[in-house]
Amino acid sequence: MANRIRNLGVAVLFLSSVGLLIWGYWPQSLTSRLTIVEVDNSSVSGQNLRNGNLSLFLEWSQTVNVGDGGIVRLSIAMDPADDVWQNEHVNYVVITRMDLPGTAALPPGMAEQALAPGKNTSFYWSYEAGEEIHYLGEVWVYLRIIGTDGNPASERAIAVLPFETITKAFLGLKASHIRAAGVIGLFLCPLLGFHILELYSRWVWVRVRELSGKNE
Repeated sequence: MANRIRNLGVAVLFLSSVGLLIWGYWPQSLTSRLTIVEVDNSSVSGQNLRNGNLSLFLEWSQTVNVGDGGIVRLSIAMDPADDVWQNEHVNYVVITRMDLPGTAALPPGMAEQALAPGKNTSFYWSYEAGEEIHYLGEVWVYLRIIGTDGNPASERAIAVLPFETITKAFLGLKASHIRAAGVIGLFLCPLLGFHILELYSRWVWVRVRELSGKNE
């Protein structure tokens, strides 16, 4: 009787440990959104350019375990078939900033890259969720238009992309603590005399004998 109680208790410990590890290592759910922005090129003097479209593809971690890191990724592309971007007298630079209050986001501040037709320009941020709340963030996108004729460059905000991240915790613990508890639980199981393969083989043997008795 004592052995059965002990095996039952350790079986509960084993299943609980596996559950904690599954929860702790469950992959993040990502979501995305595509935004098309029309760019006003009228500020480029002497070029008489029409407006062009930019594709802004934002991807972010929709759910994050407390203590783990989330990601935000922005890809920007010019339409290579649109000849408005094929002007050698104009250069474009995109500038971005990610705001997510309550987190330590990296890299901080502004980041910029040149835009080129037919090529994707990507920006990447990471952050750590510190508590179990809903985080509301924004990615600001600016475009700097530079004419090669020596006129001053123009710069303006072309999009503000909002996003929401939900952080979750189990019993108020960080994900690293949950994973550690799962590992410790699995380590303790064999020390307490629980062998999952042995119990499983016994269960299979009992089932086989029961089925054999019914067929006789």
